[in-house]
Order: sequence, then C-alpha cells, then structure tokens
Amino acid sequence: DFNSNPDWQQGYGYQFWRCRHDCYRGDGAYGQFTIVMPEQQAVVAISSESSSMQRELDLVWKHLLPNFGNAVAPNIVASFQKQMAQMEAPAAKGTVTSAKCEEWNGRKLKFDDGNPIGIDEMTFGFRQNRTELTVKSASKGNWKIECGYDRWLRCSMPLPSSGSWLIAVGKTDAHGFSKVAGTAAWSDEHTLKMVWRYYETPHHDVVHVRFSTDGVTLELRDSMSIRRGKTQNPRATLVGRFI
Repeated sequence: DFNSNPDWQQGYGYQFWRCRHDCYRGDGAYGQFTIVMPEQQAVVAISSESSSMQRELDLVWKHLLPNFGNAVAPNIVASFQKQMAQMEAPAAKGTVTSAKCEEWNGRKLKFDDGNPIGIDEMTFGFRQNRTELTVKSASKGNWKIECGYDRWLRCSMPLPSSGSWLIAVGKTDAHGFSKVAGTAAWSDEHTLKMVWRYYETPHHDVVHVRFSTDGVTLELRDSMSIRRGKTQNPRATLVGRFI
C-alpha cells in the first residue's frame, strides 16, 4: 500500500527516489537498493529478496543511519563476524531416501521437444548422501546437478529460462553456466523436493519431482512467487517418460 510506505511519498527525481532523512536511492525489484546518504558521505547497497521493501528501509534508518560517523567497538565487529560465519540457508526438509527410489535409479527420462526449460533427457542417480541429476539439452549443453541430503552441494548449470527474468545472469563460466547450490529431501516415497539456490543472486527455485511407473512430473516454482504466496501455478511443469 503506497500510503503506508512513507519513503515512497517523498517524491521521485530523475531515475532516483527521494527518501526520508535527506537521502535518495535507486530501487530494484524485491529489495535491491542503493541508498545515498549525502550528509553522512555514505552509500548503502542492499541485495535481497523481500516482499516488504519499506521494512528494509525502516531498518536502515533505525540501525545504520544513527551510527554513521561513530566509532565501532572492536568487540561488536568480532561478534558480527562470528554471527555471519554461522549463518546458513536451511537445507531441504524431509527424509534422505525413499523405499521406491531404486526403481528409478539410473533410468533415462525423455522430455517432449519445446518444453519451457529446454531439457531433452534426464537421469536421476540416488546415492547415500545426495541425488545426482544428469541433464542433456541440445540447446544448452549437458550438465549435472548434485543436491545433498541435509546439506548443500555446489555445482553449475544454465539458468532455467522460463520465468527467470528476475534472476540476474551475473557472471557465468566459459559454458554460460551459473553457480548453484543444491539440496534435496523426500516429501514422501514418490516425491523428491530439490532446492536450487543461485547463490550469486538472492533467488532460488524449488523443484518438486513426482515419480510414477511411467515417468516423472517436474514442477518448478521460483522463490519470488513463493514469497508472494502464489503456490497454485508453477512457472514451469515438465513431463518426462522413462525410455
């Protein structure tokens, strides 16, 4: 609601918003900010994924603005560094195996041409401490995603193209792949949940894979839609058949 967001009522300049406290800022979707504080000779850059951008600004005015120019005690810095070192994104919740997963282990799946992610073939490998997802794509090349149980595993992959316009491509390797951390867990004996976190951005995808006798249904939901409470319509649904 515009009327409940006081920083959006301060006026708009040339590609910049005015803020309270004689500051101004550039905005990006879902909480990306560059806040310029002329009197403090400071700039605050924030990269986040938030459904309440005003609350982010409120925290800046409450905690950061009053302390610019004040000496920071060394013990406060050490405490902050310790807290940051201990912070982590939670791994996927569920069980680490399924009684039926061996039925699907290593079996090749074929996907229809023209599907929104551009996947041609896929194979799941279920290991003791991870799921390995091997993907073949004529348009994007081949890659493997490793998703750890109760932990994150790092790899790289091309970003899914369908509905990912808010996920900045950023730096890619020589193959055009982006850095990803993956985790997985079984919701029930037929359903595997994977989380693909693009850790050089604030965003991630949640992937639900539902296995059947004939193949899989794979649904991708982006973190922005989940944060907005939109859970009914996945941004991409793929159907793969065992061959």
